[in-house]
Amino acid sequence: MVPPTSRRVFLLMGGAAAVTAAGAARRGGLPSAGRRESAVPAATSSASTELLTASVPHTTPSPSPTSTAAARRTTSSIKEYLTDRPGKGSVAALDLVTAHSVTYRGTREFITASIVKVDILIALLFAAQKDGRSLTRSEKSLTRSMITRSDNDAASTLWNTIGGARGLNRVNARLGLTGTHAGTGGYWGHTRTTASDQLRLLRVLAGSTSSLTRARRSYALDLMRDVVADQRWGVSAIAADTKAAALKNGWLASATDDGLWTVHSIGRVVPANGNPVLLAVLTCGSPNRKTGIATVQQLARLAVGGL
Repeated sequence: MVPPTSRRVFLLMGGAAAVTAAGAARRGGLPSAGRRESAVPAATSSASTELLTASVPHTTPSPSPTSTAAARRTTSSIKEYLTDRPGKGSVAALDLVTAHSVTYRGTREFITASIVKVDILIALLFAAQKDGRSLTRSEKSLTRSMITRSDNDAASTLWNTIGGARGLNRVNARLGLTGTHAGTGGYWGHTRTTASDQLRLLRVLAGSTSSLTRARRSYALDLMRDVVADQRWGVSAIAADTKAAALKNGWLASATDDGLWTVHSIGRVVPANGNPVLLAVLTCGSPNRKTGIATVQQLARLAVGGL
């Protein structure tokens, strides 16, 4: 059953009529270019919260900021750009070869929307690794739907598998994600996070010192490279080609924020004539999805230009 308060949260395209999570589930929970994505709650489950109790090695990123002058110019450019844009933005970027980094408002908190699906996937991979097993056929099918098509039903099922909010918080704490807090009441899309934390999460998949095995990291990144065409916007704007970006996007319009849009994009990207980079771009307060996407893509360009 959808909690009564949730009926105030979601909006239908073109009007103020509420859409419940159950309704989104009946439509398959598959966001498309013209549809608002909802932070669908997972049904209550008896899934064991002991699934993730094994110690996960703490992985602390070690980026080195670019030169003071370069960092100042880049953050100034980002700030100037956002001054003329609606809403708020945050960026964290890391060059995987030079370890140079750029961060703007990296600790500002945002609702995750669907970028939390990468976090859910990582928690699942840690659970399977703890048990010394591969993902089951069903888990592989669900993870593919969740990442490549942003399937909300698949995310809800896997949310329960990892132990819900408690399971996600436990893994994130061990990974050093101090600014990320799982959504309550089953609303995984209302998890709160920061750009700096999303960069730490991406390093779990892209870092050579990651506590996940190479095969599990490759599995996750391959899914992120296979995102459907109409969801390949965002950090991919700086990519050399469409397969040079492993990404996950999130988008959500909420009645609790006057119908304004939260639009995010995170991923590992190989720019044209550049080193591979990790990027987390988070925004909120856009009047529509198109505006949010444009803001995200320009922030990605500015950040990578300053590395």
